[in-house]
Amino acid sequence: MPSDPPETKGDADPKPSSQVTRSVIRSMAEECNDTAQHNHRLAQNQFQTIWLLLMGGLALVLVLPFIIQKLDDFLSEGRKLDPAIIEDAKTVDESLKDIQTNQNADRETVTSRLSELTTQRNQAVSTVEELEADLRRTLAPPLSTWEEVGPYGYDKIEVQLHRRLADDTLAGMAWDMNSSPGQAVFVEWSNGIFETSPFPNTFSDDVTFAAMTQLPSGALLVGSNSGFKSGNPKFHITRRDRDGWQEIYTAPGTLVDIKTTETGEVFAFGSSKVSETQTEPVLIQVVGLGQPKPVQDALNLIPTDSMITSVLDRADGTLIVYGLTMTPAGTGNTRFTLSRSPTAVWASVDIVPGFENRAQLSDQSPKELVIGQPLDAPESPPRILAITSNFQSPNRLLSSVDGLTWQRPQGETPTEVSALTYSERYGFVAAGMVGTREQKSPRIWLSRSGTSWTALSFEQYGSGLDSPFTQFTSLPSGEIFTSGRQGNFLSFQLEDQGDKSLSAQLEQNRFNSPDLSPPGTADTLRELENQLRDIETVSPLIDDQQKIVARASAYSKTLEDSINKYDEVRAALDQSLRSNELTRQITQTATRVAVIGMLIYLVQIVVNRYRYLQRLASFHQARGQALQILADQEDQSLLKGITISDLAALLSPDSIGFDSAPEAPTQQMVALLQAGIRAGNKS
Repeated sequence: MPSDPPETKGDADPKPSSQVTRSVIRSMAEECNDTAQHNHRLAQNQFQTIWLLLMGGLALVLVLPFIIQKLDDFLSEGRKLDPAIIEDAKTVDESLKDIQTNQNADRETVTSRLSELTTQRNQAVSTVEELEADLRRTLAPPLSTWEEVGPYGYDKIEVQLHRRLADDTLAGMAWDMNSSPGQAVFVEWSNGIFETSPFPNTFSDDVTFAAMTQLPSGALLVGSNSGFKSGNPKFHITRRDRDGWQEIYTAPGTLVDIKTTETGEVFAFGSSKVSETQTEPVLIQVVGLGQPKPVQDALNLIPTDSMITSVLDRADGTLIVYGLTMTPAGTGNTRFTLSRSPTAVWASVDIVPGFENRAQLSDQSPKELVIGQPLDAPESPPRILAITSNFQSPNRLLSSVDGLTWQRPQGETPTEVSALTYSERYGFVAAGMVGTREQKSPRIWLSRSGTSWTALSFEQYGSGLDSPFTQFTSLPSGEIFTSGRQGNFLSFQLEDQGDKSLSAQLEQNRFNSPDLSPPGTADTLRELENQLRDIETVSPLIDDQQKIVARASAYSKTLEDSINKYDEVRAALDQSLRSNELTRQITQTATRVAVIGMLIYLVQIVVNRYRYLQRLASFHQARGQALQILADQEDQSLLKGITISDLAALLSPDSIGFDSAPEAPTQQMVALLQAGIRAGNKS
């Protein structure tokens, strides 16, 4: 640094001598040049320092974060995860995902199996519903279904006769074939209870039961025929009362029926063979405990070679007797009709006018009569239904309102009628055969009016019937009891029991399956049974499959929860690692920014110092050159008027600062000369 010029004291400002002045000025010029060179060297050193700082700062920006990372890795060596653990975690993650995939596949498999089983059960349930609907349509109509009943199997007992008694008990006569010879038995059905007792027959097993009626006293009369095998037929009337069975009458002939009138009179009728070619009618009246007596007034009106077929007790008290008279040539039969007035007067009524279709039906005589009130017209008179026969052609079904005028019913009627009854529930019921002689099938006919009929066909255990029913008896419940070669059957009607399924009704009913039912019912029942069995088989499988699905779902849920927890831990770990990485990146960035800031700060200081030294060097160089010019002037005209204090002010660097760029030496010299000129002009 140049030394400050000596200060002047007081106001003295002597003029130096010319030689001394030039010597001093030259000395000052040399000193200024030396100072300028020194400052130039210092400025060069500062410039080198700037480059060193820039290069060192760049090295620190690049190297220092790495050094810090290594130092941080060294210091946190115990807190870092082993890379092997991270690889194991990835392996576990992949394994869990594979297990979950396999588990989902297994669950889908068991779920699919459950769906198949459920679909199978639903289809079976739907089929059961359809079958039940079909069965309801087939079993619900009246008299559509029959159940075999009886105290014995039909192969062991043959019911020949049954009647509904006054106390609504069903009584019948049958042959018990469990022993040899067979035993005739009396059978009673009451409230579902069957009771049997031996019937006293002393005429071996050559007996057929023809009639049964109940007297006003409650006693029973049973009519039977015997001796057919020996060719000497006889009929017997046996009475049953509190004292037991007692035969009260026997005579040659064949008994057709025993009739009890509304007034309590009892008539037995039939025929007796007088010779090989002659038959006479039998009509006897049973009075009290005495011996039955022939009704001679009526017998006198009947033609010879005749037989009585039925007796009708009309509501007006008139008694009508029907029969057939055989022609001498044997070509046909002719019906005869007798009537007894309420005053006990017998007369022949064949001459009564108004008999409908006399020519067509003249050979038909009622042999079984049923009286009933038409259900579709309760206000109308009772209607009389009759099975008629001429014993040469098939039986017919005719209807009448007075017992005298007969007509064929409407609709399909049996070509051969075998049984007839009246039910308070169903109306008139008949049984018979339809078809040709080569191909016949049994039917049951139902009529609410007695004039218009509908037919029902049946199967027994899935096989068609080959013989008709021979007897019908109406029960108090309105159902029908029947007998035939197939067995003894009781009708029943499927009732609507709300939500109760048909299968439940079939299971809780007294039968396992209908014994007689419309065609196809047995197949439907078998199909229904198969479907119910399938439902019973599939239901446990569905339950087991549901448990398997539940376990698989629970395991999948547990596995999914474990995977979710693992993913959460993994995510937390990844977040922690990312946070550490972010922290590390922030640290590195902050380090770089700090290094760059410090470098800028230092470079700024050095640059300012460089600029200052450059200005100071330029200042001294300019002063030295100016002083050298002054020293070389002979007349020293440039120094005129310049005092020592002015010279000191011109040579002092007090005005040089760090905030502006350095000026060139020529500018400094020009400024110095201008100052000197201005000072000379003032003087």
